[in-house]
Amino acid sequence: LAAASAPAVLALQLAEAPKLYAQVAVRVTLGLASAAATARVHRAVARRFGRQSGLAFLTLSLVQFHPLFYGSRPPPKTF
Repeated sequence: LAAASAPAVLALQLAEAPKLYAQVAVRVTLGLASAAATARVHRAVARRFGRQSGLAFLTLSLVQFHPLFYGSRPPPKTF
């Protein structure tokens, strides 16, 4: 996560932007990684168990509150 968001954070530091912008950049990176992981699991489920199962997995994943809410938030006390 740190390596993927480092260029954006460095650019924001050089621009003397508020630290809040760096936090937003890191959360966007984490959200994109979470979405990419969900898409990858969806494709694997669809390939292994069929298209209907893949769509069922994706639907169940998208209607749940916690994965979407916490998908772009790092766990507390990790830094």
